[in-house]
Amino acid sequence: MRGNAMNKKGFTPLEMKTRLFRTYLFSTENTMSNIQGNIRGLRPPAFLRKQEGGLSLTGFTLIELMVTVIILSIFILFVGMILTSSWKFWNSGWEQVGVQRDASYAFSIIEKIVHSGNGATLIGGGSGLQVTSDAATYSFQLVGDTLRLTVDGSPEDLVSGVQNNTPFSIDEDTVTVRLILEEGNSGTDFQTTILLRNAL
Repeated sequence: MRGNAMNKKGFTPLEMKTRLFRTYLFSTENTMSNIQGNIRGLRPPAFLRKQEGGLSLTGFTLIELMVTVIILSIFILFVGMILTSSWKFWNSGWEQVGVQRDASYAFSIIEKIVHSGNGATLIGGGSGLQVTSDAATYSFQLVGDTLRLTVDGSPEDLVSGVQNNTPFSIDEDTVTVRLILEEGNSGTDFQTTILLRNAL
């Protein structure tokens, strides 16, 4: 009777579970080839896949490298131009300050000596000036582009870069001094009028 009952019902519960497992494992939908195919068919996340337009976030293409190099070159060129212009501007300003400092020093010496002198005489048609005083004899002489002061035979260079050949002129008791100075790309024009002591 039990045998007939088993034939009617088919399998015992244990046999039914085993058969169902085997059927599932070896079915055509779950074979290893299908599983491997499914694995191979998996797509990477969207942010790792090649985007539309040919741009890829997983590497650089030749076009991307060329564009990057061009942009960096333009940026470096722009920064270099700014630095060069700033350096030239700073250098020009510093040269101008140096010219004005040298001219101020030379004029202070000339004014002090001429103002304290008893008389003045031009040398070389205005390229030099001789001033006599109670203490000593002073001579200003243009040597090349350098204005030199000689006091009783002792020379001293006052300023260089003088461009005009006749910086001195005399009108009665008035001495006019004009110095056109240049240093590098900077230049300036100084002029002053000084009265001799005996004219006061």
